[in-house]
Amino acid sequence: MPLVHVALRRITTLITAIVLIMAGAYTALLSLGLVPALQLDVVGLHADLDLIQLALGVRLTWLAVGLIALLLGMVLLASSAARGRFDEPWVILQRRSDRHVGNSVLRVSSRALHAMLAHTVERVEGVRDARPRLRLTGRGWDCRCLVQVADEVPLTDVAAGVETAIRQGLERHTGHAVRRVDVNAQFEPFNPRRRVA
Repeated sequence: MPLVHVALRRITTLITAIVLIMAGAYTALLSLGLVPALQLDVVGLHADLDLIQLALGVRLTWLAVGLIALLLGMVLLASSAARGRFDEPWVILQRRSDRHVGNSVLRVSSRALHAMLAHTVERVEGVRDARPRLRLTGRGWDCRCLVQVADEVPLTDVAAGVETAIRQGLERHTGHAVRRVDVNAQFEPFNPRRRVA
């Protein structure tokens, strides 16, 4: 997903959360009589929203609606903040400063990098399915790869092939060294409906 779409989605989520929090808090406080009534005077229209004059059951219903909106806004705000902190959709591979071109940044989508690596690992003889997980540290890539292997190929050969494929693929495509590769092998498929013969 392009960075513009990610930014627009986060801004929209943030605005929605703030509106829900404000509307929920105002409705809850209005139903308790802690804030003044809302009065709207538009040409030809007069609206007076004073919940304190309504019956107790109706006020309690409005209080519940306000608290639900407030809670929903807070959950939306927290999830938006957590998604921004923990879900890094882009990996910065290179920063360059050139006096002719200016500053430039080379980014790659984390999802695309995982897909490329899974495709590379699945071409190793004996590997039926692969689920790589990557993390770029200051000293290079840390990779943990779960692979489903065929019964007829020795595990040591598969592990060596997977490690070589990961190292060559990542170093060729990203330019960063691979610091560590952990290969976890299993014989049963990850998804039983996706059996590869």
